[in-house]
Amino acid sequence: VIDIIDSERSSMMDHMNNFLLYIKENPIYLLLGILVMCVGGYGLYTINVMQYFEKQHINFNDIDIYYINLDKDINKKNSIEEKCKSQDLQIKRYPAINGKDIPMEVIDDVLGNPRSDKLKKHILLDKRQNINFFGQFLSHISVYGEFMESDKEYCLIMEDDIKFNTSSFKRDMNRHIGNIPDDWDIILVGFYTI
Repeated sequence: VIDIIDSERSSMMDHMNNFLLYIKENPIYLLLGILVMCVGGYGLYTINVMQYFEKQHINFNDIDIYYINLDKDINKKNSIEEKCKSQDLQIKRYPAINGKDIPMEVIDDVLGNPRSDKLKKHILLDKRQNINFFGQFLSHISVYGEFMESDKEYCLIMEDDIKFNTSSFKRDMNRHIGNIPDDWDIILVGFYTI
């Protein structure tokens, strides 16, 4: 048995040496082999990753999509409508709550809980200089309320100064949703929050 194993091992080593010599004399085959392995590996990776990413799929034709916009901001209204049209998004305008019009009684009522003290101080800082953030907050909460009364499964809320960093928002959104847990309630898609 030992003689058979040794002869098989010797034969295998001869084949390996011949193969390496052949590759050394013909390096193009090594490059082609690496290319085939890379393309095949990428294909398998793409198939597996796309199946994972698309486990949750939002049908953008069957959701409520709102954009929040102050009545006075006509240029922003026109701009977001054009941007959403280029992304094939059917949107609804929601009139924003202007922070400057919010009376102190509303601020006290909404932010009356002691846990809201820091936010309240931030809003009222330097003669209400940050009151517009509170208007945005109330606008979003109002859209949530309207959405909860609808029969739609999902809702997308945008502000009128949105910037799309992709030409295929729907596809990219569905692809990235695969990165989050299945039991999500709200996804913040953006780059700036206070």
